[in-house]
Amino acid sequence: MPPIRTKKRSNKNATTLLALGFVRIDKDEARARAAREKPSPASRELRDPRPLPEPSQAESTSASQPVPALIPAPLKGVNSLSALKSGPKGQVAAYFTCNAIWDRDYQSALGSSTKEVSFGSEFILTDQHIAQLVAIGCCFCKSLRRFKFFFKDVSYNAHNSAEDLTDDAVICLAKACPNLDYVQLQGTAGLGDQALTALFENCPRLTYLELSLHSRPGLGVLLGTALEALLMNPQWCPKLKKLRLPDHRDQRPFMKAMRALSRERHNLEIQLAKVDEYKKWGDWELSVYHHTYRKGREQPWKPVSRW
Repeated sequence: MPPIRTKKRSNKNATTLLALGFVRIDKDEARARAAREKPSPASRELRDPRPLPEPSQAESTSASQPVPALIPAPLKGVNSLSALKSGPKGQVAAYFTCNAIWDRDYQSALGSSTKEVSFGSEFILTDQHIAQLVAIGCCFCKSLRRFKFFFKDVSYNAHNSAEDLTDDAVICLAKACPNLDYVQLQGTAGLGDQALTALFENCPRLTYLELSLHSRPGLGVLLGTALEALLMNPQWCPKLKKLRLPDHRDQRPFMKAMRALSRERHNLEIQLAKVDEYKKWGDWELSVYHHTYRKGREQPWKPVSRW
């Protein structure tokens, strides 16, 4: 027989609400009261926990001013490196035969893809060209690997030399282009130990370095302080394989520093080159004599060679 359900006489919830001051009313009466009464601002604040925005004095005064344009969000995958590469790419290997071609094409030929810059036998290299090259931009300077200037023409109508190039220009090139691994500067005149030291210190990837003189006698002399600095800093240019310098065998401080460096770096070949001119078929041509040193000793002499 199922149990008989009876109405519960005691209601704990009702007792608790009555104790707190609540009065039981009918449902229809509660709806009528709610329709008659309007909600107060205080009740709205209690109903919505979010604080209402308060108008500031700056907003009220600048209400008539135009709204500034929003800054666009950065695109995904765009960083500082890609921003640098947004410039002109240029040629991978840029070659300039003469100064006129440089003035016309260097801004379009040099860019973020350029790895090599070379100058031909009709070019006169000056500090201005180094300044223009560095001004191309950081991306180009970081990308540059090889810098070559050739001195080949000493004829009567020759326009080929780097005699006006100074230490300051070479120092600027070394600091701006630290990834150079091949530097060839022929036909110079006034370059000294400061330029050589700057290349040793700022270009750690160097494998080949040449600073040779013009064929005219009485030009600049290296004292050997740059070679001493390279000897005292073995972390400079650890991959240097060939160093080609002017022939200063009559300078004892230079030869002492050169032999000490050659004994310390067994993989380094040092050549001391002497450039001379000789007349042939009514015009002048170049001849180059060089003495090679390895491990502090002079190697068998090679008579005449070209650049």
